[in-house]
Amino acid sequence: MSGPDGERPRVLVTGRGGQLGAALEASVDTWKPVDADVVFVGRDDMDLGDADSVRRTLESVAPRLVVNAAAYTAVDRAESDVDAAMAVNATAPGAIACWLAPRGGALVHVSTDYVFDGAASRPYREDDPTGPLGVYGHSKLAGEEAVRASGVPHWILRTSWVFSAGGANFLKTMMRLAASKDTITVVADQQGAPTDARRLVAFIAAMLRPASGDASARGAPTTAAALETLARTRGTYHATAAGATTWHAYAQHVVAGLHARRPEGPWTLEASAIQPTPTAGYPTPARRPLYSLLDHDRFVRTFDIVPPPWQADVDACLDELLGSIAH
Repeated sequence: MSGPDGERPRVLVTGRGGQLGAALEASVDTWKPVDADVVFVGRDDMDLGDADSVRRTLESVAPRLVVNAAAYTAVDRAESDVDAAMAVNATAPGAIACWLAPRGGALVHVSTDYVFDGAASRPYREDDPTGPLGVYGHSKLAGEEAVRASGVPHWILRTSWVFSAGGANFLKTMMRLAASKDTITVVADQQGAPTDARRLVAFIAAMLRPASGDASARGAPTTAAALETLARTRGTYHATAAGATTWHAYAQHVVAGLHARRPEGPWTLEASAIQPTPTAGYPTPARRPLYSLLDHDRFVRTFDIVPPPWQADVDACLDELLGSIAH
C-alpha cells in the first residue's frame, strides 16, 4: 500500500508539542508502521480551530492513518470560550474522520474521562451513559460522536489525568510547589488514575501490532496491517493506568518521592504538610467529575494489554526528571 503517486504511505499526528504529541514523536519508531512516513503537525502547521487549515493539511499530507493527539484542554477557560473548544474538540475530529472514511483511512482519537458525570460507584465502562459536566467534556463527547458517525475505522481512547516529563501538568506543579511552599491544600474527593503520556504511546504501539505475522523484526506493523487491525477492532476503549488515587494522595506520593530520591534537594514541603480539601473548598469555573475511574476490561480482553499501576509510571517520571535512580 502506498501513498499518492506511489509514495510511501503517511501517518499524520496532530498535537505536536503537546504532552501526547511529544511522546509520540520521541518514540516514533516504537509504534509507527514500518513502511510509513510520519508527519507531525502543531497549531502553526494545522489549526484545528480553522476548518480550511484542517482541509488543506489533510489534502497536502494525504495520510492513511491519523493519530489525533491534539485537543483544547483548558478546562476552565472552555466555559467562556465555547466556540473554540467545540471547534478543536468536536468539529475538527469529525472533519478528519469524514476526510479519511471514503479514502480507506483510519483514525486514532484520544478522548477523556470528562465525558462522564463522576457520579458512579464503580469504574465506568465504555457503554455506560455519558453526562459531561462542562463545556470541555461536552466538546470531547461531541468529537467522539462525530468520529463514530463518520463510519471511519477508529479507536477512541478515553484516558485520564495525563502527565509527562515535558509540558505542564499536576506532577510538575507539585515539584515546583515542593521547592517553594511549606504547606499546600489539595482536593481530596476526586478519584482517578494518573496516566503517563508515554504509557499511552506504549498502549497504541501494542494495539497496532497485528495478530498475524505481517510485521518487522521489531514488532511494528506495516500500514496495511495497522489499518486492518483498526478495522477489525474499531471502537471505544478505556486506556489509563491501573489503580486509583485522589489528587491529594497523588500529591503526597510525588512529594514523598522527591524526598526519597533527593534528600538533599530544595524541598521545603513535606508530604504530611499537604492538607486535604473537598472540591467545594476549591471552586473553579468548570465542574470536575468526582469519580473518574475507567474500566479496562474491554481493552485488556481485546488487545491483551494489562495497564500497570499508576505509581510505577509516576515514579519513573520522577526518576527521569531528577536524573536519579529509584530506591
